[in-house]
Amino acid sequence: MKKFVTGKKFAHISIASLHWLAQRTGELFCSQETWYKYVKVFEWKRPWKKEKKEIKKLGIRAKSPNEIWHIDVTEVSIAPKIKFYIQAIIDNFSRYVLAWRVTSDITAQGTVETLKLAHQKSSELLNTELSTEVMMDPGKENNNGKVIQFITSNNLRRTLAQVDVHYSNSMVEGLFHALKNRFLYHQKVKSAEDLLRKANFYFEQHNNVVPLAVHSGGKPIEVYKSTWNDSEKANLQENKKLAILARKNKNRQPPCESCPV
Repeated sequence: MKKFVTGKKFAHISIASLHWLAQRTGELFCSQETWYKYVKVFEWKRPWKKEKKEIKKLGIRAKSPNEIWHIDVTEVSIAPKIKFYIQAIIDNFSRYVLAWRVTSDITAQGTVETLKLAHQKSSELLNTELSTEVMMDPGKENNNGKVIQFITSNNLRRTLAQVDVHYSNSMVEGLFHALKNRFLYHQKVKSAEDLLRKANFYFEQHNNVVPLAVHSGGKPIEVYKSTWNDSEKANLQENKKLAILARKNKNRQPPCESCPV
């Protein structure tokens, strides 16, 4: 079996076909499941040379809130031939979703409106002057005069993903992937208003309720407003240690009272 699996002579033949070939030549009679079993047990490798491409797993990362925003739009179908769009802006550093809108089409004016909402939300929460890089895809709703005019007049900078830089717009794409696969696909969306209510619920939960592993348990709103600091992280770790100690002490106690002699 090892000769068949690891031999260069048989490198072009699948395991399933090898198990039949061995029987046809009269060298080995056993089931296909047995072949797979022993290939796994002995960790036999097929004689192929695989060239692995270098993949950059870590995307662009900001060092503070409002340094980089990501804007994108995703399509949501609620019935055959009935679809709507959700456009959102997420802060790179905190993962805080600054703005979102549900629309029936994709337009330049829609992108401007979403940027206005994000600009207003940022001013409400931090009240600091913006000097933000806005990363977007080179679609027609982004690459136009209206969007450029709004960005330049509000001290923002536009960056086209995979055009001006080699990075993709994966952070906001990941947000939409989670929105759809963890929530929307498990809901029955009846109308645009219903989709807006559900999107509002999910983004509010994402921003204010759900702790993120990337922030070591911090919520996006806490990271965006810089209230999630080393002290809060230390308190969380201390509570974890106390819980482990309490669990150990409980497990060391006898399961019941001692029986009388």
